[in-house]
Amino acid sequence: MEIPELMQTRMKRHTFRFPARISILVLAALLDVFSDGFVCAEVQSKNPASSSGTNWVDSARITDGSDDLWAAYAGTAQDYFKVTNFNFSIPIGAVINGLTVTREGNGTGTAAAERQYAVGLTKNSTSLAGTAKTAQDLPKDADDTAVVGASDDLWQTTWSPEEVNNPDFGIILYDNDTASNEIRFDSVTVSVFYTVGPSIEIVELSYDFSSLYLGVSSISATAVTVKNDGNVTETFWIRAATVTAGSPWFLSTDGTPGINEAVLEAVFHDLRPENADFGSEDLVTTVYQTSQTGGGGNDRYTVNGSSTGVSVPVGQSRSFWFRFTPPQVSSATSVPAINVYIKGVQ
Repeated sequence: MEIPELMQTRMKRHTFRFPARISILVLAALLDVFSDGFVCAEVQSKNPASSSGTNWVDSARITDGSDDLWAAYAGTAQDYFKVTNFNFSIPIGAVINGLTVTREGNGTGTAAAERQYAVGLTKNSTSLAGTAKTAQDLPKDADDTAVVGASDDLWQTTWSPEEVNNPDFGIILYDNDTASNEIRFDSVTVSVFYTVGPSIEIVELSYDFSSLYLGVSSISATAVTVKNDGNVTETFWIRAATVTAGSPWFLSTDGTPGINEAVLEAVFHDLRPENADFGSEDLVTTVYQTSQTGGGGNDRYTVNGSSTGVSVPVGQSRSFWFRFTPPQVSSATSVPAINVYIKGVQ
C-alpha cells in the first residue's frame, strides 16, 4: 500500500512530517517455502466393497478386482446400480473441492447411443446427491477406462468429510436409454480431492498512521483483526517489506531508527498497547518470524502472553497492533510503500 508523498519540511527542526500508511496483506500459503506452512492439496482414491442393483447381473464383479469380468445390465427400466462402502478417511475439517469417478467397461450396442450410461453420486446409498452425468460413452465390446468429473467438480452439491467417509457414500450407475443393449462395468474408482491446512483472513487490509515526524514513534489507534479461517490450529508468522522500487528506506533489524532506516514492531493484544509494551522481540523484519510465547524471554508479538498468535484455534481472531518509527533522517523524496505479510502455519 502506498504511503503518500512527503507533505512538508520543518526547516527549524530539520525534520519531515508526512502521512505514514501500512498495508496489511495475506501471503498465499501455497506459495510459501515452509513445508508445513501451506494449504496442502490432497487426494484419496478408493474402490468399493459393496454393490447391488435390481436386474443387474453379477453385481459383485465390480468389487472383486478381476479383469474382464463385468457387472452387466441389459434391462429397459434404467434400474440403479448402487456401489458403496469406499472406506474413505478424509480428515475432519478438510475442504472437499471435487470428486471423480473412473470406470472400466464396455457395451454391446452397435450405435454409440446404445452404449451410453449415466453416473451420479449418493450420500445415502439410495438416491442421487446433486446431478448425475448422463450420456457417458462406453466402447463397443472391449474395455477402456474413462474419468468422469474433475478435481474441482462437486457434482452440483456440497460435501463434507463425514458424508464421504460414511459407508453409504458411493456412486449410482444406470443405463442412459431404455434399449436392451448390454452395458458392462469391470471396475470403478472414486477419487476425492480436498485441502487441509492453515488459512487466515485479514479483516482490515490497511492502517493509516496519518502524519508522523521523522524518528518519532506512533502506535496504531485501532487494531488489525487476524482470523484463523482455515481448518486446523495454526500459529501466525509475520514479516514486512518496503516495496517501492528504488527507495532508500529499509526496515531495521536492531530496533533503532537511522538514516533511511525505519522500525516496525507488532504485538497481539486485546487492548491498545502502550510504548512500554513493545520490546526488541516484537520487531518485524523482512524475514518471517513466528509468534512465540512461554516466558523466559522467548515471547514474540505478545504483550504479556494473554493474547498471542500461537496455536490459534479454528475460527478465532486476534487483534494485531503496530508501532511504527520513521527513519531519523530520510533522503527519500516520497515515502515508500510498506507491506506487512501474515501467514498461518500448522
